[in-house]
Amino acid sequence: YRLTNPVSQSAVADALGVTQQFISKCLKKYPKLSGCRLYNSEYIDNKEDISEIVDLAKEGKFDINQYLPDSKVRKQAYISLIPADVNLEDKEEINKICGYLEKLKANVEEYKNYVEFKPLFDFFKTEFEPLIKEVNKKGGYKGLNIILDKIIQKEKDLENLNKKIFTGKRGIFDYKSANNIKKLKIDSVYTAKELFELYKTYDKEYYKEKVVKIISNTLTVADVLNFYYSFDFYKKVVIQKVYNIETYDEVVKTSENFDLFAKNPTNLIINGVLLFDESDIPRIICNKYRLNNIMLKEEDLVPESLSLLLNKIVLIIRVNKIENSNISLTQIWFLTNVKKLINK
Repeated sequence: YRLTNPVSQSAVADALGVTQQFISKCLKKYPKLSGCRLYNSEYIDNKEDISEIVDLAKEGKFDINQYLPDSKVRKQAYISLIPADVNLEDKEEINKICGYLEKLKANVEEYKNYVEFKPLFDFFKTEFEPLIKEVNKKGGYKGLNIILDKIIQKEKDLENLNKKIFTGKRGIFDYKSANNIKKLKIDSVYTAKELFELYKTYDKEYYKEKVVKIISNTLTVADVLNFYYSFDFYKKVVIQKVYNIETYDEVVKTSENFDLFAKNPTNLIINGVLLFDESDIPRIICNKYRLNNIMLKEEDLVPESLSLLLNKIVLIIRVNKIENSNISLTQIWFLTNVKKLINK
């Protein structure tokens, strides 16, 4: 699957002789396939169909009891997001609202990812904001060239020292003594250490030069996402640093989750958020969906409340899909409980 490097879900579906919906379902069911990044030419359909909802209920992925009409959880979800003057029996109106809720779900998931990876954006801001001044300097940024010149000189110095030590070729006025050889060895070690530090500085300057090419006061969060995604090693170094992660596996997992966020074609909000002049994202989202008859408050979008908000949105969307299908909530409840009995 990875070797074929597919450009889209449709391409894979055609090659395997299956439907695009089947490929989409597999990508959701098997997380490891996410590494294939089938984002390039089409939207990944994250909308659940009724069969997926039934399967999730039977597998215990959500509590079907909370979806029943008398459930306090269900009532609270509707009260908090749908205006009281909306007739819940009006299928056309509810379908329209659920269409907006699908879009809101995508926006909230995007914002949740942004919050999760904000330490990387803050690090970029702190590390590279001073470079904005360098962009307009005559001749451009010289940091990398300066370090490279120093490295070349130090490498020559180290080569000459080692040549004297190992070949005995010293200058005319050098004394051929053990003390002189000892001094040469000490100088060689110090020069090697200086060279090692210059190599580390070179790595930093290399990335600074790349940043100089893109940095400005109008740099967006999406631009920074693409930068980190383009330089995988640097991204992992920053992840380890900002999250203080101790194991490599954790770094890799966090990096993969970041990549999924970076290349998600449904990202919309971050494309317009400036890194150095961040907008009030919760206010933007709230204002947008209030116009669509969704009762959304800014406190719903504080980081610690995002998961709860998503649960409410998903509940309303699922209930609506069930009510528009050929199966009832009661039947799903029955199937779920039968499955529990069988598994006992």
